[in-house]
Parts: sequence; structure tokens; C-alpha cells
Amino acid sequence: MRLITHHPRRRRSLAILAAAAVLAAATLQCRMVTDSVVRPLQGSAQAASCLKACNDAAQDAIRAESDLHKANVQACDSDTTCLAQEEARHEAAIAAIQNQRKVCQNGCHHQGGGGAGR
Repeated sequence: MRLITHHPRRRRSLAILAAAAVLAAATLQCRMVTDSVVRPLQGSAQAASCLKACNDAAQDAIRAESDLHKANVQACDSDTTCLAQEEARHEAAIAAIQNQRKVCQNGCHHQGGGGAGR
């Protein structure tokens, strides 16, 4: 039976992962603009800009996650248990980024206040 030990590289990778997750969560937040009686509606250009910001932030987070995943795979050094855990972590991280992109984009739909169909 092989005893799995934690290498300093793996600890460092986990610390980087935690920092990346916090950064991704903070980066993917969209600020909603609410309709107001005293402020005119902003139009669809602002909503389109918000959607672009959501997509750009998600792509940046995916690139960072991809880099982290590559580094973690290399740090696993062919350890099959480590590789399986890293793959599961990576898939969960990508799913979380995609989910946050949707949350951000949903916030954008409340911007603009267009009058189509009214």
C-alpha cells in the first residue's frame, strides 16, 4: 500500500488554485444598473457592453484555469490518483466559471430597459 504524501509543489498549486478561484469569483461579477424614475434608461448598448465584459472575464478565468490545470498535471508527475483528482477539480472549476458567466449575463439583461414590444 502506497502512502500518499503532500509535496510542496502540490501545496503551492492548491494555494494558487484557491487564489484563482477567489479572483475568478470577484472578476466575474457584473454590476447591474437598475431602472430609476429620476434617471433615464441607458439603452441596449450598455447591456451589450455588459455581456461583452462577462464573456471577456470568463475567457480570462478559463485561460488562468487552463494554465493552473497544466501546472497541476505536471506536478502530479504521473501519479494516477493525483491526475484523477486534478481532472475532477479542473472540470468543476470550468463548470463554476461557466455558471458565473451565466449569472453575470443574466444581470446584464436587466440593463438597457428597451421598449421593444411595449
